[in-house]
Amino acid sequence: MLRKVFHDIDKSREYPSVEALHEFLVEGDDLDACARRIRAFLDSYQLVRYGSIAIDRKRSLPAADPGFLLRLDEALAENAGRIRAFLDELRQDGFERMEQLEVMPQGYQSKTLHTITHLLDGFFGIDSFFYNLVEGSHGLTGEMRARMEAAPQGYMLVAVKASI
Repeated sequence: MLRKVFHDIDKSREYPSVEALHEFLVEGDDLDACARRIRAFLDSYQLVRYGSIAIDRKRSLPAADPGFLLRLDEALAENAGRIRAFLDELRQDGFERMEQLEVMPQGYQSKTLHTITHLLDGFFGIDSFFYNLVEGSHGLTGEMRARMEAAPQGYMLVAVKASI
């Protein structure tokens, strides 16, 4: 009897599909090579497991494309905007000073803080928009930007739609 109850609960439970959009800066000779690198990264990554990954070929750009740097800067700005939004949520909940962190209860606020630290420290997550697969970060060093501007061949910004 108990087994049937649990079976019916599992059958009736609906799990919403969660979709994430990402833009990866990748080093590779062409879009197919870059896509393989992204898939290998996501397949081996321990913190996020996607059920499906789709490369958006139309939105992906080689570094030699005239719109590349603008899109790259927009992607970086999106990450910064996400951090600001999470910080605003914490401020709205009354967390404005570092001293308050030691009394922050476990729950939504601590998980929000955890997400912020992932975005700051380079751990890829579902909340990441831009991810620099070359340097393993959510940012872009000045040296990397200079290398791409001087020799754009072999770099791409690859748009990915993934779902859990």
